[in-house]
Parts: sequence; C-alpha cells; structure tokens
Amino acid sequence: NFSEPYDAVASYESAHRDLRKQRRTGNIVFSALFLVAFGISLYVGEVRIDKIVKDFPGLFTYVHDTLPEMHKNTVVADIKEWYWAFPRWLNLLLDTVLIAFLATLFGTIGAFLICFGASRNLVKNNWIYFISRRIMEFARSVPELVYAMIFVFAFGLGPFPGVLAISIHSCGALGKLFTEVNENIDMNHVEGVRAAGANWFQTIRYAVVPQVIPNFLSYTLLRFEINVRAASV
Repeated sequence: NFSEPYDAVASYESAHRDLRKQRRTGNIVFSALFLVAFGISLYVGEVRIDKIVKDFPGLFTYVHDTLPEMHKNTVVADIKEWYWAFPRWLNLLLDTVLIAFLATLFGTIGAFLICFGASRNLVKNNWIYFISRRIMEFARSVPELVYAMIFVFAFGLGPFPGVLAISIHSCGALGKLFTEVNENIDMNHVEGVRAAGANWFQTIRYAVVPQVIPNFLSYTLLRFEINVRAASV
C-alpha cells in the first residue's frame, strides 16, 4: 500500500504540531506565573530602583567608616588602638573554626547514615524512604538560629548549642546532596554485587560507597566553608 508511508508522515507531523502547541502553551503559562511572582516579590521586597541609585554611595561610606582613622604622626599608635583586642579576636576565630569543624563532622556522619535510605534506587520500602526524606527536609528547612535558640534555652550559652544547631542543619543539607549522588550511580555495580548474594548493607558497602565517596568529600568541604560562616553568626 503506497499510502502507508504518507499516512505515517502525516501522523508524525500532526503529533509534532500538537507537542509544539502544548509546549508553547506551557511556556506561556510558566512565563505568566513567573511575571506574577516577580511582580509580587518586587512589591513585598520593597525594591525601588530610584532608592538603589540614590543610596548606593552609602555602601562606600560604610566601608570608609569601618577603617581606622589614622594620622601621619601617629600611624602605629592608631593601628594599635584600632586592633587592641587582636589576640582575643584570633582566639574567637579559632573557636569559630572548631565549632564549624565539629558541626560538619557530626552533620556528615548523620547525612551519610540517612542518605542511603532516602535514595529511591537503593531502597524499596516506601516507609523508610518517606521517613528518611522527611527527616532531612525538617533538618534543613529550619534555620540554624532557630535550632540555636532552642539549644541555648536547654543547655545555656556557649559553643555547644552552636555545634548542635549547625550539625542538624548540615545533616539535612548534606543528606539531600548525598542522596542525589546516590541516585545517579551506575546500577550495574549494584546488580552485580546483589547477584553475588550480598545483602543490602554489603551492597551499599561494596557497590555504592566506592562510587560516591569522592562527591561526598567534595560536598563536605563545601559545607565546612558554609558552616564557618554559620558558626561566626
């Protein structure tokens, strides 16, 4: 039948036109929603271009005011007066780094333990998957300062509440990143280890962990940088 190829081409072109029409409609709807959200955000955020242009020089004024006022004849004395507590600041800086280190360590351990149960390609039990996901979401959605206030109320002021607060938030944030790494591994290794008779823990140990460790370490170092900032706060 000579008409069959032409019918197939016509059917394909018709389906292609319908698909393009759906995509065009979707793009229009998305653009409209984006513009609405953008306009509302401008209103709520009180963004005013005229105010930005008018007050922009104030940024340089602020930076100037943070610099020590020095005079030609008393330069050394002025610097000493400005940095009178420099040794104390160094000690506090060391405390900040150590708080971030401990928080990153504890958060990484927690994220490592929970991320495999939150990976859809590694766990078949829906309850384990659901609970693991919700724990990570709750941990990272609450700001560190909220956790810090709770722990300060419980344990008092000091570095310990900060370590706990940042650890919980890091666990949730790193858990999300670790889970995405897990879900993009080569499943051929997993199937091979399973075919050899390995249980779930052995599969994670020998088929998954060797693939994900480099990315886990990279995300952990990134999180340490973020936690140094959080620890200073």
